[in-house]
Amino acid sequence: MPQLERSEEPDVRGKSGWPAAALSVLFALAGVPIYIWLMGVSSVRSSGWPAFLFLFLGSAFAVWQVRRFHTWAWRIAAGVNSTFLTLWTGAFFVFAALPKPSAAAHQLVSAPDFRLPDQYGQSVSLEASRKLGPVLLVFYRGHW
Repeated sequence: MPQLERSEEPDVRGKSGWPAAALSVLFALAGVPIYIWLMGVSSVRSSGWPAFLFLFLGSAFAVWQVRRFHTWAWRIAAGVNSTFLTLWTGAFFVFAALPKPSAAAHQLVSAPDFRLPDQYGQSVSLEASRKLGPVLLVFYRGHW
């Protein structure tokens, strides 16, 4: 009985792969709306992990499929996913940067001296408090 040789390459004749490649792009892009939806969670807002996770997994899957099938659909999907991952990374870190202080902020380094009653009704001066050490001034809304 003759033995058949097994090919390492899968047979992709007649298979374009477009539907699955398009789904990998949609999967990768799903991370951005999920990130926006979960922005109320501080760890998500500060790290962007849902978008990074989905974009990375979509890119990795598409690159893996390119290595298996060598079709244009997967090559385009891998390129699109990798491009979106790169753009998202750049945009995330550009928009996450703190703004530069304005010129007016340098003029307001310290608060002017004032006198206000404390919680016991005693008059307290900012200047007197500064003499004791650094002052953290916090205003609470009164009469909830």
